[in-house]
Amino acid sequence: MKTGTKIGWALVAVAIFISVWVLAGGIGKADSASDPYGNTYEITDGVLTGVSITSDHAEIPGSVNKIADGVFAGQTGLTTVSATSVKEIGSGAFQNCSSLTSLTLSTNLEKIGDSAFANCTNFVEVVIPSSVSYISGNAFSGCSNLARIDVSGSSYYKSDNGVIYSSSGTELLICPPKALAGSGEYYII
Repeated sequence: MKTGTKIGWALVAVAIFISVWVLAGGIGKADSASDPYGNTYEITDGVLTGVSITSDHAEIPGSVNKIADGVFAGQTGLTTVSATSVKEIGSGAFQNCSSLTSLTLSTNLEKIGDSAFANCTNFVEVVIPSSVSYISGNAFSGCSNLARIDVSGSSYYKSDNGVIYSSSGTELLICPPKALAGSGEYYII
């Protein structure tokens, strides 16, 4: 057999292998899911990568363990989100969701990324599960009506009057604007 023919058959074999591997789910498999409110979700390997929101409520499917960066960003009609299986919320995931008032988070949530809820101006109070080990300092920046962030029971953070401190209580980490008697300022230290 000629060298060129051997190479040709080798390339055919590789192409067949890759085709079978992809069909068997070798590269992240995307699934679609919907919630009771008529919203649809694109999920790849447990990561929520896309949404089509048709309601003011969103109930993130139980198969989602991470919300990718910016997935809900700018959904100004969204008022209520239930994310009871999510372990990680990506950067800017809910940024500029200005009507968002109610948020139910998973008791297994571990990480809240940069600007995850930035400019969610209708938030008044946020309860963060004790399982969260990382909250970006600017996760709630621009949340001008936020008065209280509660991290009760956390071994990673401490909250007092809605302000988040390090677990030792010696370092102020996040101070919501309305926690400062309505000053309207947001501080990251």
